[in-house]
Amino acid sequence: MKGLFISEKLELECLEINKKLKLTEFFNRKIFRVSDSSLTYRQLNNLEKSGLFESTRKENSDWRKMSFREIVYMLLVAELRKYGLKNNQLFGLKDIFLERHDVANLVLGVTCVQVQMILAIDYTGECGIFDPHFFLLMQTGQRSQIVLTVNDFVNQVLKKMERKTFPIKWGLKDALLVKTMLEEEKTLANIEENNFKDIRTIKRNGKIINTQKEPVFKLTPLKVRKI
Repeated sequence: MKGLFISEKLELECLEINKKLKLTEFFNRKIFRVSDSSLTYRQLNNLEKSGLFESTRKENSDWRKMSFREIVYMLLVAELRKYGLKNNQLFGLKDIFLERHDVANLVLGVTCVQVQMILAIDYTGECGIFDPHFFLLMQTGQRSQIVLTVNDFVNQVLKKMERKTFPIKWGLKDALLVKTMLEEEKTLANIEENNFKDIRTIKRNGKIINTQKEPVFKLTPLKVRKI
C-alpha cells in the first residue's frame, strides 16, 4: 500500500499540464512564510524538533521560507496528529512529500486537474496516496485506516494565499457510480443470456452483494419434512 497509485493516463495528463503551467517550479520554490499557511510558529517548531521537518534557515533569527509542497505536507501532519498519530507513525508521509519530490509533485499536480487524491494511513504509519479508481481497487481487505483528501489541504493553502482553488470534478463518488453501473450492465447481460424473466438485486452501500434470479420455467417445489 506504500507509495502513489494513479492511472497512467492521469499521470500523462499531469505531466502535460506541468509543461504548460510550470507547476513543479511553483510547488518547490521556497517563497512562502508561516503566515501563508494556517500553521502556528509553535506547530512548526514542534515539527522541526521531532525531525518531521528541516528548516533551511541559517540562523534562528532568519525568516523561515518554505515551498508550497512543504506547507501542504505540514498541514497533513497537523491533521493526522489530531487523530492521535505519533511522530514515528508519520515518517512514511515525510518520505512521500519531503524525500520523493517527484511523487509529491505528481500528487499536487493531480489535485490541480481536479481529481480527488486520497491519502490512507494505518497505525503502523504505512501510507499510500490513490486516485479514486485505485482506492476502490486496492482497499479490499486492508486494515483500518485514516483517510484524508489531499485536495482539501491544497485548496486550504491556495485560499489562504488568495489564489484560485481547484474543486474536485472527479472523485470517489464518481468512481463508485461508474463501478456500480458496470456491475449492473453485467447483470443485465447475464439476464439476457440465461433467459430469466425476473431478477432481484440486494445492495449494501451502493454495491451489489447478492443476485436472486427467477427462471422462466419454475420447478415444482420440494416438500420439507419438519423434524
